[in-house]
Amino acid sequence: MANTYKNKFLDASNTGVLDIYTATGVTAIVQSIHVANISDASNDNITIQIYDNGASTAYKLISEVIIPVNTAFNVVDRPLVLEASDKIQVQAEEADDFHVTVSVLEIS
Repeated sequence: MANTYKNKFLDASNTGVLDIYTATGVTAIVQSIHVANISDASNDNITIQIYDNGASTAYKLISEVIIPVNTAFNVVDRPLVLEASDKIQVQAEEADDFHVTVSVLEIS
């Protein structure tokens, strides 16, 4: 088995549901999800969810959590396991106000 560490970055450029990471053909252990509100003007909310491909269902990790101006938030405090084709998705209240970083360990 090969282990590969990866970081994925997202500028939440619109208010739709955006995929930041997909476990394509691998099992992935999510080490961290870091959200930064880069807005100078507004406290905005964000939703982070895991899309379980096998169940065709999205499960929220955080739902419409308000992140104050120019601050950051760590979403997970322990590892999460994603099976092949599962996704981490982001939905922001306002476009261009959030940067999201996901760190994963892929096992193939």
